[in-house]
Amino acid sequence: MGVHEVPGPMSVRIEQYREDEVAGVMQVGVTNHGDGLVAIESVRIDWSGLAEPVAADLDYRLPADASVDLPVPVGRAECPSPYTGDPRSPQEPAQVTVGLAGGATVQTAVVDSSALARIYQAECRRRYLSDQVNLSFGDAWTLAGDASQTRAVGTMRLRRGDAAGPVAVTGVDGSVLLELAVTGQPLPVVLADQRAEVEVPVEVRSTLRCDGHALGESKQTFAFDVMVDLGQDGQALPFALTPDHDGRARMQEVIDAACG
Repeated sequence: MGVHEVPGPMSVRIEQYREDEVAGVMQVGVTNHGDGLVAIESVRIDWSGLAEPVAADLDYRLPADASVDLPVPVGRAECPSPYTGDPRSPQEPAQVTVGLAGGATVQTAVVDSSALARIYQAECRRRYLSDQVNLSFGDAWTLAGDASQTRAVGTMRLRRGDAAGPVAVTGVDGSVLLELAVTGQPLPVVLADQRAEVEVPVEVRSTLRCDGHALGESKQTFAFDVMVDLGQDGQALPFALTPDHDGRARMQEVIDAACG
């Protein structure tokens, strides 16, 4: 069965799965509805929410009546400044060009661009929030407790950026294997008007998910979401917070002690 330089019908979709978020890619799903093999050499996505088109060079032979998900890097979002929280419409089509052996191309409009809209919104929120405030863990971590009660004890610092007025940390969220908690005071943690920074004690404990599936499939073990209210519309935004190398080492010790 030969390669069709002029292919039969093809359909295309765009997805991003949880593991793709970690890898910084999205998937272009291609289905070959023709009656022969097609050799895919490239994929390109054009969408108004991207600063420039994104593309990937490939070498994949797709049989007739078969489908494949092809990874494409996540491009830089074209965010307004300042970002107003107005996401692109999931119905705003994206243009996908599939390059084939022999120079043929298949161009199609993907009407459901909801995956692109989610990526766009998350990136614009992240960029806007990082301009307004900065969150970081302290450098020093100590271990306390033992076995399932082992915890990594440290600090979290909230610094003012462009944000004016009070800023508050309203919640924290952990991963499959680790939970983060503010200690010594209840939430919210407020950075008062005119203050440049505030530091609070925190601790990280095991969730006690010690089954093989959790331990083997955790994709973002050391990634935490800290919810920050900028005092503008009452809606908190997630700030992605990760520890440095030493912090990750202490947190791995927490998991090892709990799951032994």
